[in-house]
Amino acid sequence: MLSKTQSRWAAAATILFFFLLIGVVLRLNFISIIDDIIINGIVPIRSHFFNSFFIKLTNSLNPIPTVIIALILSLVLQLWQHKIRITLFFLLNSTLIAGGINNLVKNLVNRPRPTVHHLVLAGSSSFPSGHAMTAMLLGGSLIVILNLLVKNKNIRYLLTGLIIIWIFLIGFSRVYVHVHYPTDVIAGWCLGFICLTISQKIFFPSVNNK
Repeated sequence: MLSKTQSRWAAAATILFFFLLIGVVLRLNFISIIDDIIINGIVPIRSHFFNSFFIKLTNSLNPIPTVIIALILSLVLQLWQHKIRITLFFLLNSTLIAGGINNLVKNLVNRPRPTVHHLVLAGSSSFPSGHAMTAMLLGGSLIVILNLLVKNKNIRYLLTGLIIIWIFLIGFSRVYVHVHYPTDVIAGWCLGFICLTISQKIFFPSVNNK
């Protein structure tokens, strides 16, 4: 079973996702306000160094690298634990669920991408961010697995913290390189967390992750 804390976070993510979805579909003013505030906050940190860093970071989670990463980590998990349920949980979340559901919502909403010059190539529509959703599902699945397998709290907390930072930076990179609005990224994180929670409940119904 899920912890009460995660259930509350999942409920909050669901509310926030549909709040943003309705705002984007109906083109409500608060969406533009949120996007403008965050985008304007990024402007002062732009530099050649950060351009190079965030381009490389965001490209590292493009579809082909993501599949390669997922397959390698799945193989490592299987060789380490020999538990097919854990391996399938990670592999399905980081590939099929992340890609399939994201593409479905993208096609339904069909929000155009930002019109400013993109620093990387980007196809399809903008809402929600596929990279942000994939990062949440891939990183979130690893956090769930760490909670199941790693007994040392200090190591578990350290790795969890690093994964959370990575999830944030992947989402941030999508705004930095001009291919997504901040609300796309937030929605991607929310939808990813919702899917992660559902799949966790399906794969590990009797496990209570603290």
